[in-house]
Amino acid sequence: MAEYLGVKLKKLRERAGLQQAQVAKLLALDRTSVYHYEYGDRQPSLSTLVRYAEIFHVTTDYLLGLTEQKNHSDTTLAELHLSDDAI
Repeated sequence: MAEYLGVKLKKLRERAGLQQAQVAKLLALDRTSVYHYEYGDRQPSLSTLVRYAEIFHVTTDYLLGLTEQKNHSDTTLAELHLSDDAI
């Protein structure tokens, strides 16, 4: 079962050894916004989601549960469904 966005955000923050207030500062938000994202009370805006991905070096697809691969370097060319010409 795929993890919810908030669970992923919390796990990434904790693995990085950061407090909610530190993440909030990196996102230019208040700590309560980070809390609400982690507990699923609110959804981050697209720009905030992209910033989370940048901070934790993951893709937005990973955060949204579209893939279990955290970053593009985990992806093979075959998984990108590119034609021979595109490669």
